[in-house]
Amino acid sequence: MGINYKYDIEQIGQSESAYPVDHILGSILRRRPLDKLSMAQEIEAFYEKEWKRGISNTVSLINRNVYANQFDDFSAFGGYFNSTEVRLSTRIAPGEKYVIGDFDRISLGSTKPVMRFSYGYGIKAPNIGDYEYHRLSFDWKHRIGMRGLGYSKYYVSAGKIFGNLPYPMLTVLAGNENYTYDHLSYNLMNYYEFVVDQYVSLYYTHYFNGLFLNKIPLVKKLEFRELVWGKGVWGSIRPNHQNIQPFPTFLTGLNQPYYEAGFGLENIFKVLRFDAFWRLSHLDNPGISTFALRGSMQIKF
Repeated sequence: MGINYKYDIEQIGQSESAYPVDHILGSILRRRPLDKLSMAQEIEAFYEKEWKRGISNTVSLINRNVYANQFDDFSAFGGYFNSTEVRLSTRIAPGEKYVIGDFDRISLGSTKPVMRFSYGYGIKAPNIGDYEYHRLSFDWKHRIGMRGLGYSKYYVSAGKIFGNLPYPMLTVLAGNENYTYDHLSYNLMNYYEFVVDQYVSLYYTHYFNGLFLNKIPLVKKLEFRELVWGKGVWGSIRPNHQNIQPFPTFLTGLNQPYYEAGFGLENIFKVLRFDAFWRLSHLDNPGISTFALRGSMQIKF
């Protein structure tokens, strides 16, 4: 059990694996100015119970205020949006292994699918929360071995919101405006480009493990590993949300699926990976790139 408190600027629509906005590498490798930041205050109390290894529940109570930013006006709401959510999450990871420290533990993954279900209820009450809503989410990830052909990883995620909310409380799809590859974001999508209230996404990567490069004598000694990947998200949004607060001009609903795909080389000097990839839809949106080369660091076991 524990309590978390935050009062800081943040980039809404940034993935969990992205550099924080004040990280030195994020600052050096940024490809666009951070001009869409929001001030947020959040306090969370949680209790987690692991019933047996790989099966756990977490109950959380989260109060969150999102304050007005430089491109919008929340003065009709006192300058910020206030919400309080009770959340119940269930995580199922059979056969998962960990490295355990004094206060934290790091998952080493599982050979079986890892699933997570979450339900959140927004409480509407004076001085507690301004909105009543229901939020459902589900994700599933798995690694599949293919004898002699390497292995694949896929990640499926889905979510739906019932109730009308201002856009900072909806699902702003995770973009990436750094010169690094982020496996949990859409790397050619800008921040605050798309927002949805229901979606299904799929990330798929196949690792050939040197299937082709090992047939080239000189390249084989370098131990490079090739991979291909694709990402897509299908979603929509109801127009009722804009009755609370109109969207900024650069933020739109996802009226057709978004896709991107690419290929990469990893295990370069044991820690580097480089990817080349293309944006395959919404090609007429302003200020976008349709092709990119990105690097990242990783340690694989």
